[in-house]
Amino acid sequence: MNKARSIPVWLLAGLAMILGRAAEPASLSQAAARSKQVRARIDLLFRHRDESPGPIGLNQNPFRTPADMPPASNSSTAAIENAQPVPPAFPTSDEALLTQAVSTLKVSGVVVAAGQTHVSINQETYNEGSIITARVQGVPVYLRVLRIASDSVTFGLNGSEKGPEVTQRF
Repeated sequence: MNKARSIPVWLLAGLAMILGRAAEPASLSQAAARSKQVRARIDLLFRHRDESPGPIGLNQNPFRTPADMPPASNSSTAAIENAQPVPPAFPTSDEALLTQAVSTLKVSGVVVAAGQTHVSINQETYNEGSIITARVQGVPVYLRVLRIASDSVTFGLNGSEKGPEVTQRF
């Protein structure tokens, strides 16, 4: 290589090193400032994690039992606790009664045997026109199977063909 050509290359390399060393303190100070900023943010977010949480209050304990609850100090609270529970009202409309009665049934599926379609309800099989006894609040309610489809059953109330109908899909 020619000496004349290598001198400018050396000069440029030396100049780049000098400029690079001069820029290092500035970049170090910027990195230190950024590091302090990040550390402050981390401390702000996680400083409470270093401390152990306080004891769980009785009301916040999800595993408490009724025996663990503090005694009621208010007389109105005691009156509420001693009151008898009010049973839900018996349905007054036929549609509400039918809806509640059908909700007590467990419809499992449809079976086709000898060309006749049957439905499995509460582990027994019924066909169209059959009467099913369901209980709503202890009172027997008689439902008629009106229609059986491949994915649903339609019920009528008290064996009548007219009146409310409820279709239950399964």
